[in-house]
Amino acid sequence: MKNKIIWLCSSLLIVAAMLLASCAKSSSTSTPTTNTTTKVTSTTTIPTPSFTPTTTPKPTFTPTVTATTTSTGNWWDKLGTPQYGGTMTIQWTVLNSICDPYNNPSNSPIYTFLETNFQDKWTEDPSIFAFQFSFRPSDYLVGRLAASYEFTDPNTFVMHLRPGIHWQNIPPANGREFTSDDVTYHYDRMLGTGHGFTSASPFQASNTAAFSAISSITAPDKYTVIFKWKPSNVEFITETLQAYGSLLWIESPDVVKQYGNTADWHHAIGTGPFILTDLVDASSVTLVRNPDYWGYDERHPKNQLPYIDSLKVLIIPVQATALAALRTGKIDDTVGLTSLQVQSVLASNPYLLTASSLASQAVTVNPRVDKAPFTDIRVRQAMQQAVDLPTIAKTYYNGVVSPDPSSLMSNYMTGWGFPYSQWPQSLKDAYAYNPTNAKALLAAAGYPNGFKTTCIDDTGADQDLLQIVKAYFAQVGINMEIRPM
Repeated sequence: MKNKIIWLCSSLLIVAAMLLASCAKSSSTSTPTTNTTTKVTSTTTIPTPSFTPTTTPKPTFTPTVTATTTSTGNWWDKLGTPQYGGTMTIQWTVLNSICDPYNNPSNSPIYTFLETNFQDKWTEDPSIFAFQFSFRPSDYLVGRLAASYEFTDPNTFVMHLRPGIHWQNIPPANGREFTSDDVTYHYDRMLGTGHGFTSASPFQASNTAAFSAISSITAPDKYTVIFKWKPSNVEFITETLQAYGSLLWIESPDVVKQYGNTADWHHAIGTGPFILTDLVDASSVTLVRNPDYWGYDERHPKNQLPYIDSLKVLIIPVQATALAALRTGKIDDTVGLTSLQVQSVLASNPYLLTASSLASQAVTVNPRVDKAPFTDIRVRQAMQQAVDLPTIAKTYYNGVVSPDPSSLMSNYMTGWGFPYSQWPQSLKDAYAYNPTNAKALLAAAGYPNGFKTTCIDDTGADQDLLQIVKAYFAQVGINMEIRPM
C-alpha cells in the first residue's frame, strides 16, 4: 500500500429535528439538554486551507514482497498485485487496556487478535454493494469462523464451523483446534447462560439485550452450534448473530479458565491474523503477523493472510494532532474527519486516499419537544425551513452528500423506509429552504421576533457545520448559543 488512507464520514445532513434547550420568548436564559450526534456551521463560506508543507512526506507503510496473483477477469484485478511486508500505523482516539470483550466492548482496533463467526464478503463487486454502511445485509456477509449456516426451522439457526482453525500457539491454548465448545463457552459467558456463568456481561447490556430472546445454545458435535430462539423471526435472528459488535469477538476459554478473564493483554489469545505483543496504556498497541493463521485471501486464494508484518495503533485523542501525524507520515490512517479537514489535508497531501462511509441515519440536531417553544410544530417547521440543505451539501460537503432530507433511515438504505423521491410534494415543501415562510411560521406560533435557545453539543461533532446552522437560524431570528461538552 503506497498511499495512506483517510476515512471520511460523508453523512447526510438533515435538520428535521434539532436538539435544543428551550427558553421562554421573553427570556434571555436557556436550559441545556443532552445531545445526540450533531453535525451542523456560522458562515457558509468555506475557508481556504493555509497549510503549505515544505516537503512531501512519504508514507511509512511500504510492503516489500510481491504476493502470488493471477489475472482472473474479476473486478479486483484492476487493484493491482497484493504485497507482503511492512508495518501499518493507524490512529485511535482512546484506549482501554482491558483486552476482554466481556469487560470492555470498545477496543475494536485491538481485537484483531480475535475473530467473529461472520465477516464481509470481500469478493462482492463494490458497484453492487460497497460496504459503506455499518449495517450489513446478510447477502453481503460470509462465514469466517463459520463455514456456513442454515435454518432447520424458523426458530433454529444451525452454524457449521470451519474445520482446521487453531488458537494462536501461545500458552495456555498452545495452538489447539477451535471447536464448537469454544463458541458455546463464549456465548454462555457473555449471556450468563451456562458453563458456570449465571449473569450477563454488565458492560455489554446494549449488545446482550437482543440475545434475551434466545432459548439455548448447544454443540452437538465438534463443528456444529445450534442456536434456539423464542421468536420465529428469521431476519431478526440472522441480523443478531451476524451483527457487528464486540460481543461477537470470541475469546479463549483456556485463558478465562486459568486467569479468570482475558483482561491482561499478556494473556490475549485468539484465532485472528495478528498476535498482540505490546500495549502501552493510553499510548500505543503493537500486533504482529500470526504465522499460523488459517485464512487466505478470498480474491487471491493462494495468498495466506495477513499481508502486513505488523499493525501499530497509536492513541491520539486530539484530531489536530492526528492530522499533523498524517501529514508528516507518522501514521497511515485516521478516521472521522470533517469535510473541511479533508479539503485541507488533501490540499497539502494530494497523494492521500479517502474512503467515504455513508450514514445509515441522517445527521440531526434534535429539539426538546417536551419544552416550549419546541412543543409547537410550527417552530420546528420554521427551523427546518431556515436551513438551506442543498447549499450546505454543495459548498460545505463539496457535493459528496445528498441534499435531501431523509426519514429515520437514510435514503441510501433502500427498502427500509420511504426515500425522499417518494415523499408527497406537501411534505417536501415542509422541508424545503424557505426563510420567508420560516419567519411567518414563527410569527404564527407567537415568536415574531424569534427566540433565544441553547444547543448542547458533543465536542467530537463537526463544530464548523454547527456554526453554519447557527448562522441560518439567526437569519430568521433564532439566536442559538452553542455549548460544546
